[in-house]
Amino acid sequence: MKVDKQLLNRCLKADRRAQLELYKACYSLMKSTCSRYVFQQADLSDVMNQGFLKILNGLEHFDTSRTFEPWARRIMINTALDYCRKLKRKQMTKDLDEMMEFNVDAERWSEVNLAELQFDVEELLDMVRQLKGTTAQVFNLYAIDGYTHEEVSVALRMSTSNSKWHLAKARRLLQEMIEKKTKILTNKINAEAQANAQTKKKKKDRVDVAITGQE
Repeated sequence: MKVDKQLLNRCLKADRRAQLELYKACYSLMKSTCSRYVFQQADLSDVMNQGFLKILNGLEHFDTSRTFEPWARRIMINTALDYCRKLKRKQMTKDLDEMMEFNVDAERWSEVNLAELQFDVEELLDMVRQLKGTTAQVFNLYAIDGYTHEEVSVALRMSTSNSKWHLAKARRLLQEMIEKKTKILTNKINAEAQANAQTKKKKKDRVDVAITGQE
C-alpha cells in the first residue's frame, strides 16, 4: 500500500476527496486486519469506519518519515481489540471453564511451522478464521501481527501465561484441522490413483485380447 505525503497533507486540511482516496487506499488493509478479529459481518464495517476515523484524527501526530502502513495497521488492530473487549465478558467465563478442563502439551504444538505444510496461504487463513474468541485474538496478534506475549498480555489485558496457553490451544486446534484435511486429501488421492490403475489395467487387458485373441 503506497500513500504519499501529499495525500496525507490534503487529508490534514480536511479535503474530502483526499480522505476518500485514502480510505480506498487503506480499504484492503483495514478489511484484512479487522476481519481476523471481528467475526460478525454486520459489525465489521463499523469497526473499519471507527478505525479509519482514528487514522484521520491521528494524522497530525504521524511522523511522515515513518512508513504509513504499519502505523495504520496498528490503529486498526487496536480498534478491533476495543470491539473485542466489549464482547470479552461473555467469553471470559467460558474460557476459564475451558482452561480448568483443557490440558495441552504446549511443547508438542509449539514446533508447528505452518510455512512448511503443504497448504496454500488462503487454505491456512481459512483454518485460522475457524478459531474463536480470545484464542483467535491471541493467535492473530502473536503469529500474524508479530506481537510478543508481553504485548499480547497488555493488548488483551491478560497474563503472559494465559497468552501462551491460548497460543498453544490455537496451534492444537489448527494441527487437528490440518491432520483432518490431510487425511481427506490423502484418501482422495489414493482413490484417484486406484481408479486410474484400474482404468489402465482394463485398457491393457483390452490390448492383450486384441493381440492374442484370447479373453
